[in-house]
Amino acid sequence: MSVPTAPLDPSADTSGDAPTSPSDGAVAAPRPRPVGPSIGTGPVDRARDGARHTARRVRATGRFLVKAPGQVLGVVREATPSSVVSWTRDIALPYEHSLAAPPVGSGLRPVPGHAGDPVLGCIRDLTGDRVRWLMESNERFGPVFWQQLAGRRAVFVMGPDEAGQILVNADKDFSNDGWQELIGKFFDRGLMLLSFQEHLDHRRIMQSAFTPKRLRGYLEGMDRRISADLDASWPTEGPTTLYQRMKDLAMRVAADVFLGVELDRPSRDHLLAGFHAQPRAATEFLRMDLPGSLWGRGRNGYDDVTRWLRSQLDDKRAGDGDDLFSAMVHARDDDGSAFTDEEIVRHMNFMWFAAHDTTTLAMAMMAWGFAAHPEWQERAYAESAALGDGPLRPEDLKSLTAIELVMNEVMRLWPPVPVMVRQAVRDTALGDYYIPEGTWIAVMNPATHRLPEYWTDPDTFDPGRFEEGREEHKQHKHLYYPFGAGAHKCIGFAFAQLETKAMWHRLLLTRRFEVAPGYEPEMGWKALPEPTDDLPVTIHPR
Repeated sequence: MSVPTAPLDPSADTSGDAPTSPSDGAVAAPRPRPVGPSIGTGPVDRARDGARHTARRVRATGRFLVKAPGQVLGVVREATPSSVVSWTRDIALPYEHSLAAPPVGSGLRPVPGHAGDPVLGCIRDLTGDRVRWLMESNERFGPVFWQQLAGRRAVFVMGPDEAGQILVNADKDFSNDGWQELIGKFFDRGLMLLSFQEHLDHRRIMQSAFTPKRLRGYLEGMDRRISADLDASWPTEGPTTLYQRMKDLAMRVAADVFLGVELDRPSRDHLLAGFHAQPRAATEFLRMDLPGSLWGRGRNGYDDVTRWLRSQLDDKRAGDGDDLFSAMVHARDDDGSAFTDEEIVRHMNFMWFAAHDTTTLAMAMMAWGFAAHPEWQERAYAESAALGDGPLRPEDLKSLTAIELVMNEVMRLWPPVPVMVRQAVRDTALGDYYIPEGTWIAVMNPATHRLPEYWTDPDTFDPGRFEEGREEHKQHKHLYYPFGAGAHKCIGFAFAQLETKAMWHRLLLTRRFEVAPGYEPEMGWKALPEPTDDLPVTIHPR
C-alpha cells in the first residue's frame, strides 16, 4: 500500500444524494462508457500470446528445478520414522484413527476421522455428493472430523459453535494461509487470502469502494445492462436451459459494472474467457502448466487478464468513472492510504471471481426455486409488479421480500462460498478438540445449513423458514453464513444482493418459469456447486 501526498478529506460526504430518475418510469439511458482498446485476437496476436505464455512456462520450470531439491531436503530433515509410517499408511492403507494425541493434562480430545481413499483421500467425496458425505461423516464422527486431502490431513468443521470460533477468530489462532496452496497461483494477494492486520488494512481501503453512494451507482449500471440484455438476447417463450445463460448475462453485467469500458465483442470474449478459466483451473487436481491443459489455460487466462488490467490503470486514475475498477484505483482509507498498482490488479482479478461465480449460482438456482414452487414465484411477481418497471434504487429493493426469502433459502441449500479454508498458526483448542499447528481447516457451511437439530426438514426447499415468526437461522449466530462471518465476511455481500434482486425483479416482470413436475437439479461439486444439466426450464411471457 502507498500513502498519497494529498489524502482524501475524511469529512467529505460519502452517502450521496439519490440520482434524478426519469419521470416516465423508463430505465435511465446508460452513462456513456469510454471505449477501451481492442484486444488483438487475430493469428498474429495469438502467436504473440502463445510465445509469451511459452516464455512463462520456461521461467516457471526453471524456478521449479532450482527450488525442488531444497524443498525435498527440507521435508526429509523434518521427517521422523513415525511420521513417515503414519503418512504412508494414510496414503496407501487408510484406516480410521485420531488426528493427533492432545497434550497430557490438557483436557482436550483428539479429532476423530479416517484417511479416506488410498492416495486421493477425500477428493472423490468433495467433488461428488459432498452434502451426503458431510452428513454421513457428521453422524459417524460428529461435527468435527479429519480426512486426508492433497497429501495432508485436513479437519472439516460443521458445528455452528466450532465454525463461529474459527470465523470470528478472536484469539488469532487461524490464518487464511490454507487458501494459498489451493488458489494462490491465480488469486495471490486477493483479499480472501490475506490474514490478520494486513487483511484489515486492505479491507479498510477497499471499503470505500462499497459505500452507499458507490452501491447506488453500481445498481444503476447493473439495472441498465440487465434490462438491455434481457430485451436483446433472452427468450420470452419456450424451453431453454438457464445456468449457462445466467452465467453469460452475469459476466456481461460484471464487465460493465466492474470494468466500466466498452469493448468490442472479440475483445470482451477474450477477456471474459481469461477470467472464467482461472477458477476452473484453481481446483484442478493435475497442476501442470502444459499447453492445452486446464491448469495451463488458467495460467494463460491469469496472464492475459492481469496484463490488460495493468494497461488500464493510467486511464482509470485520470478519470472519475462509477465502475468498481475506478473505485479501487481511487480508494483511500481515513488516513489516506491507497493500494499500489500491483495490489489493485490482484484485488480486481480476485473480486471478479468472487462476485461473478458466487452470485451466478444463487441467481440460477433461484430459477428452479421459483419454477418448482409457483406460489413463491407469484408472490415475488406481485411485489415486483407493485414496484413497477422504473429505474431501481437500493431503497426500492427492500420491498422485494419474496425474492430475498427465496435467495436466502437457495443460499442455505447451495451456499455460494461452500468452504472456508483456514490454517492453525499454533497448537490450539477448537471447542474441546485438539488442533496441532499447521493443520488445514475447512469450514463446511453446506453441512451447517442442513443440521437436522436446527433446521425443519433441512433438505426441503422452504423460504418461509426465514420469515418473521420462524427465523430458524437465528437459533445460533453461526448457523447460517453463506457469505462467511467475522472480519472475513464477504465485503461485497451487499453488492451481490443488489445484483440478485435487480436481476430477478426484471425477469419476473416479463417472464414466468416452469420446470417438469418433480424435477430437482442434480448438483456437481468442484470449485462451486453447479447444476450438471444446465437447469432446463420453460419460459412463458407475462
